[in-house]
Amino acid sequence: EVIPVKEQKMVKDHDQVSKALIGIRVTSFDPHFMGIPPHTRKVGLPQSRVLYTVLRSPHIDKKSREQFEMRIKKLYLVIKTDRHELRNKFFWLKRHRIFGAQFEVNISCKTRLDKGRLDGLLGRSLPPLATQD
Repeated sequence: EVIPVKEQKMVKDHDQVSKALIGIRVTSFDPHFMGIPPHTRKVGLPQSRVLYTVLRSPHIDKKSREQFEMRIKKLYLVIKTDRHELRNKFFWLKRHRIFGAQFEVNISCKTRLDKGRLDGLLGRSLPPLATQD
């Protein structure tokens, strides 16, 4: 059976709907993150640096100081996945540990409304959308 061109386009759009994105914002002191999948897209975020100066002696010697710095690395990871694999990826993230790192996870999924399919489900036709002139 040959599918008309219009229906082929709808099937292609339906395949695109099944994609989901997982965005992970990682904040850590260590610049090397172990165990991240190789197909993950990495976006660098601004780093911050905090400097500390400590007097070595509690007495009068102000010239004797020691300086320390703390660098905080930030990275945004984007993992593309299918919607049916989303649950497995989420549980993988829950089990995966990077010591000294904070995670913020955003999961997004695009869905599109197919008017013809909705008409079939509802059993009636929808009124046309009002347009402004």
